[in-house]
Amino acid sequence: MVKVFSLLKNPTKINGAKVGTYAIVIVSIAYFFVANGGYIAGGNGQNSSILDVLSNTEKPFHKIIMTNFGDTWGGTYFHLITISKLAMVIVLLGAYPLQLHPTRDSIITFLSIIFKNNIFRNNPRVVEVLITSIMTITVFIESLYKIKYIFVMKLIASTASCYIMFTLPSIAYIYSQNKVKLFDYTSKGILIGSILFSICSTYLLLHEK
Repeated sequence: MVKVFSLLKNPTKINGAKVGTYAIVIVSIAYFFVANGGYIAGGNGQNSSILDVLSNTEKPFHKIIMTNFGDTWGGTYFHLITISKLAMVIVLLGAYPLQLHPTRDSIITFLSIIFKNNIFRNNPRVVEVLITSIMTITVFIESLYKIKYIFVMKLIASTASCYIMFTLPSIAYIYSQNKVKLFDYTSKGILIGSILFSICSTYLLLHEK
């Protein structure tokens, strides 16, 4: 939200509140269609997309709608599935930048610490575009494969969560000015341990049957 607020033509508190309100309204409408329709169609414990459940003609929900409303009105009702899919696209398009910006900035900060190169300062826009492009292409390629949700969550835990909670804070302390020797050694131990944990857990995850 801070990033969005800074990009406003007139970044006042009122305009910032308007943007936030509009975003919440759009997302709420989208989730209302998707969530309520999905639960009515299939109940709890779904193992596939709610929208796929809604569009499944073999589900009792589909047959009930068509029987009670007929082909015309029933078919019109199921156009809501298309609207829901469009709504989900809007939600994802809005959510992706919110995840992308901090991730991109973290990568740039991490690389600047390792390489200590002025390229990150002299050409910040080029670096931002390059990192953003690489991340976007990577996500797009991954979306072409059928990846299980549980696999994604485990991968996040062994990489991103591990780095954010342990690796990056320890690096920040190691490179800080005023350090205590005990905490310095502790930070180095946490750094080594978190990296080893990430490598081992990711390796086991990738080779999990």
